[in-house]
Amino acid sequence: MYTQCPSCGTVFAVRAWQLRKAAGWVSCGLCQAAFDALEALAEELPEGAGRPEAAAAPPADRPAPASEAAPAAAGAAEAEAERQGEPYIPALEEEGAAATGGTEDWDALFSEIAPAVERQSAPQRGRGRPRWRTTAWRWGVAALGVALLAAGAVHGSYLYRAQLEGVPGVRPWLEAVCAVYGCTLGGSPAYQQDLEVEHRRLERHPQREDALVLGAEVRYTGSEPAPFPQMRLTLRDLDGHVTGQRWIGPEDYIADGRLRARLTAGMQPGMRIPVRLAVAEPEGGAESFSLAFRAPPQ
Repeated sequence: MYTQCPSCGTVFAVRAWQLRKAAGWVSCGLCQAAFDALEALAEELPEGAGRPEAAAAPPADRPAPASEAAPAAAGAAEAEAERQGEPYIPALEEEGAAATGGTEDWDALFSEIAPAVERQSAPQRGRGRPRWRTTAWRWGVAALGVALLAAGAVHGSYLYRAQLEGVPGVRPWLEAVCAVYGCTLGGSPAYQQDLEVEHRRLERHPQREDALVLGAEVRYTGSEPAPFPQMRLTLRDLDGHVTGQRWIGPEDYIADGRLRARLTAGMQPGMRIPVRLAVAEPEGGAESFSLAFRAPPQ
């Protein structure tokens, strides 16, 4: 069969044993370029093929047969080709074999060489982006997502810090957020940690259209008696913007008359304090409220 050098276009006649030894690779005797002979393998002589300068051989790093064909026989074959007006194609001979000897088993050759070529080409097909780069890219995207979520949590805590102050155990986080933003929290840590707001509600005043009524239950979780605190009421609209805010004394927000009568006795551990307060509706409206506490003035 015939193959052609992709570099200089020289055509060579090849045999199965030659390609089998070199796994399909040969070296051009004219330009010394190594190429895969199977890529251009053909049963017929390519059209316009010129006279070759040298025969193809296995590359230098592969075992090559020692051809000892007689110069006289080669010259005779070349002269015969010129007499008939056809280009002379020198054939690579197996060591000790004649130029016309043997029957080629091309099917066996392809079955041997094709798997080896596929194994060598597999890494090339997967080339494009190294695995470590793909993994690094994915980790980078994941880290960016986590950073964005953390930033959103911090900024959201800053915007809604007034509502979160009444949630147990959240004040240390809010203090860290305010350290970043330079904001301040209402109330004192001791009271904020020992007072839990439960069952909060906000509704329109039953007798006045321009007033609201808020109710809640505050539970004191401290282990020692403490004075009733001042309470800061913050009203917000649907977008979370503050529409009203003020501090209120216990004599105004405690709904139980008996507790108001003995404010000096202070809060006892486990006490539940009912809160009810009527306030004028702010111009921006009010859809929610939050409570914060601080020690009463001395």
